[in-house]
Amino acid sequence: MKDNAELFIKASSVNYIQNTKLRGSLFDSKDTGGLISSVDTGFLVDHREPLQALTWAQEMKEWHLGELLDGLGFLVVIQAKRRLRNMPTGHL
Repeated sequence: MKDNAELFIKASSVNYIQNTKLRGSLFDSKDTGGLISSVDTGFLVDHREPLQALTWAQEMKEWHLGELLDGLGFLVVIQAKRRLRNMPTGHL
């Protein structure tokens, strides 16, 4: 994530995502505010429901992404395999 996060953000087709700033100790070793892998979207939302889900996730497993602060979102990069659709013969 550290090596490719900025490339993923800049490649987004969503303007406010393209303009986010990387935040957290994964991207800045001097960041000691509790963030690990976040993006500063400046897009403020009600965090009650996501914080409930975060609490559940932290209780179920070890959580590696740090805190969720106002105006920020978690940045997660997951490698996925490309799946081919079943197509009629002769189509690619």
